[in-house]
Amino acid sequence: MKSLTHEIVPEGEKKIGNIQKMWDALPCDLVWYIYAWRAAPCVQRMWRGYRTRILLGRYRLMRYFHIFRVFNPNVSVFLARSRL
Repeated sequence: MKSLTHEIVPEGEKKIGNIQKMWDALPCDLVWYIYAWRAAPCVQRMWRGYRTRILLGRYRLMRYFHIFRVFNPNVSVFLARSRL
């Protein structure tokens, strides 16, 4: 009887799951739409959140320096000028 939990794969061969087989069978246009409309906004949203957290941390760290406050009077000016 074959084991239901483990499948023996010969050495050197990669086991491909059902999801991978289904993904490979999709037309390229459909794959493009999935990436364009699902993945990109998610990555952009995560990047914006990460960027904002890092820049706010930098602002909190440097806000006590007088010269920093002269050029960046508030956090919105700092975020508009900052690059990450």
